[in-house]
Amino acid sequence: MLSLSIHEPALLARVTTQYDMEQDRMRLTGEARNTQVQELWLTQRLLLRLLPGLWQWLQALPDAGVDGVAADAAAATSMADPQHREALQEFAQQQASASLARQAPVQARQFTLPWLVRSAQIQTSAALLHLHLFSSGDAARAREDGSRHAVIAMNPIQLRQWLGIVHREFTRAGWPTTPWPQWMRQPAEPTPEARLH
Repeated sequence: MLSLSIHEPALLARVTTQYDMEQDRMRLTGEARNTQVQELWLTQRLLLRLLPGLWQWLQALPDAGVDGVAADAAAATSMADPQHREALQEFAQQQASASLARQAPVQARQFTLPWLVRSAQIQTSAALLHLHLFSSGDAARAREDGSRHAVIAMNPIQLRQWLGIVHREFTRAGWPTTPWPQWMRQPAEPTPEARLH
């Protein structure tokens, strides 16, 4: 049986995100670098509050996360033209989705104890977004009250890939996609077997 320190966050290196019809929630099964597996449940309500912060970080990046020299020139002109900015975001999303490699999904183990994510925090830098997920309803006190805590670090491409998967699962669940930005609703969806990291 695995022993888990509830005060140390689980740093998830690979995650699989799937909608569970019976629970009417997203199940995020993540594997930490030490091969420990976490199974987290995310509600539609929490995701709808969390997602705009993720989109805003991508939209604030100067190059929209697009690779290549052309991105620098495109980013300089995109600040003045909203249509160009939207097209650049859509292109970056399509590029990220197309580069998603097929991997076997992360599987929960026999003794994996699932937990409900009740709060989340986003920490950003120029190159990475850290998504902190807590079992406590008060993220500010989560470290003090012994709550479960998982962290996913994503660069812009990985975040776009994960958002593509979440959007696909939102659609599959019949959850509203109208809050999603237009550039997220346009790109080709990754294959069902594809999973982040």
